[in-house]
Amino acid sequence: MNHPLTPLVILGAGGHASDTLTIVRAQADAGVARHAVVGFVSELEADHGRAVGGVPVLGGWDALDAQPAADVVCAIADPRVRQRVVREALARGRRFATLVHPAAVVSPRVAVGAGCLLSAGVLSTDDVVLGDHVIVNLACTLTHGNRIASYCTLAPGCRINGGVVLDEGAELGAGAIVLPGRRIGAFAMVGAGAVVTRDVEPGATVAGVPARPLARH
Repeated sequence: MNHPLTPLVILGAGGHASDTLTIVRAQADAGVARHAVVGFVSELEADHGRAVGGVPVLGGWDALDAQPAADVVCAIADPRVRQRVVREALARGRRFATLVHPAAVVSPRVAVGAGCLLSAGVLSTDDVVLGDHVIVNLACTLTHGNRIASYCTLAPGCRINGGVVLDEGAELGAGAIVLPGRRIGAFAMVGAGAVVTRDVEPGATVAGVPARPLARH
């Protein structure tokens, strides 16, 4: 018996919002959809009235309030902005969906929090914990014992080895590699293609092979 699809509003109207629409459409194609996207909501007035992937940007927060039956998901890559937008939506009493692309391979022994987005090609083995509102982009690999806190962002192609901890809001650029047992501090940034061989301090930005802190100006 087919169940009716729950309406879904995507918060954000940029590139990752488009990618999130792709996840929902892939779920529909695979016959596992639980949601139907009714539109996007953006705080940027310049987005209002345009379309993303043929789906309208409905407006700002008032437009979200006009969709009381809809679940929401926040598709904004920047961890701090995502955290702020999520908190606003929670204050408005909204319920968050979790979306996993049917081409992701995720062990049943992976804990996935509310509002997470897992794209095509994600591979996750056992004993991995994802907090709330984590974005794991295309072709990322998560291995045993990973602990990924809320609001982290993993850009495409990241490789996270065993026993790695990412604290709240940590962000990894495309193709970043984190060696076993390392810890990335809260709201730290790892540059694209970097190889993390040592722990990264909270708020730091590191880049290179091996990854080293960038000078602050």
